[in-house]
Amino acid sequence: MKGSYRQRGCKCPPEHKKCTCGALWEFRIDLGKDPLTGKRLTKEKGGFETEKAARQAAAAFWTDYQRGMAATRGDRKTVAGFMKEFLEVTLVNEIGSTTYENKLAIMENHIVPQIGNLKLQKVTHADLQRFVNTLVAEGLNPGTIRNIMRLVNQTLRHAVVTGVIFTNPAAHVKKPGYKQKTHNVWTKEEWTKFLTSSAKSRLYPFYLIALNTGMRPGEILALDWDHVDLKRRVIRVDRTVVYTKSKGIEIKPSPKTDSSNRSITIPESVAAYLKRLKLGQKLSRLNLIIPGQRSDIVYNSALNKGMKNDIEAAGVPYITPHELRHTHATFLLSPKPFGLGIGIKAVSERLGHASTTVTLNTYAHVLENMQDAIAEALEETQTITNM
Repeated sequence: MKGSYRQRGCKCPPEHKKCTCGALWEFRIDLGKDPLTGKRLTKEKGGFETEKAARQAAAAFWTDYQRGMAATRGDRKTVAGFMKEFLEVTLVNEIGSTTYENKLAIMENHIVPQIGNLKLQKVTHADLQRFVNTLVAEGLNPGTIRNIMRLVNQTLRHAVVTGVIFTNPAAHVKKPGYKQKTHNVWTKEEWTKFLTSSAKSRLYPFYLIALNTGMRPGEILALDWDHVDLKRRVIRVDRTVVYTKSKGIEIKPSPKTDSSNRSITIPESVAAYLKRLKLGQKLSRLNLIIPGQRSDIVYNSALNKGMKNDIEAAGVPYITPHELRHTHATFLLSPKPFGLGIGIKAVSERLGHASTTVTLNTYAHVLENMQDAIAEALEETQTITNM
């Protein structure tokens, strides 16, 4: 904002440093050129007792003026048009490529068909509540509906920030309740049986690392030997495998959160195994611990198929590759003798969660069992006498 401030009609002598005659302050703002005439446009206003008051009034006017101009520019925008622009120009730089493609799919499959043609400035709370109610009636999973509305909310918040609309009509839309999904996990006995059975499997290093670190599958498949310090028994995690339609499969920096970048200490036996594996392994082009057979990187489809076959051979309950991570976390959190009873903060850091709240929400069922174990442990220490 270009502007100037002065006291109009001040009659004080030049040698006076401060005005004592009571002259009032005014502001003058440059509004740019008139698009029709090419002449400079200005706004002047006076009557302020102090320079500070004049500056505050100028700033308030400029904000209203800019929002009004933005609203004028956006009066023809639809929800679909503005959301597409928001995704392609702004959000693409803030999220990972896989997340970006997922949001594009959400927009095209759910949002555009139902509310895409609505004028952005005319969308109401009632419009969005009806939209949610329709999604519920269609039988969509509550988690999916929440993801859809998360994108709607993000878009409308951006519209507020950029001055296209003044309030976010999605802010208080009621969404269906969502219960955190419980995951299938193995007991320590099943875990041990599986590792024994799959010892000669090409994917055995994946299983061993997953069950002993709780790393995400993409993080393990992106792990190269440069990220493993076998002397200190530390794995450095800062990359993951991603797949997008536009670029295919590739390794990128972890797009989750800063906490995803972490160091994990591994047991001595795991470090010893990895040392033997490294000595006997042919160096792959990407120096990966678990390279692909037909490509440099293992695809999810190959991982899922291979693990399913190994599970069937071991005769243990079926779980997904990602549930190896949940098995690790559950074992750490579960009270003895079922697990190790490790504190929530340490487990959260090992898993690379953004906060302990994420860990608490994901493993609430495990923590409920811990309360029972605490009560039983306390019972063994009681010395209450009968009255």
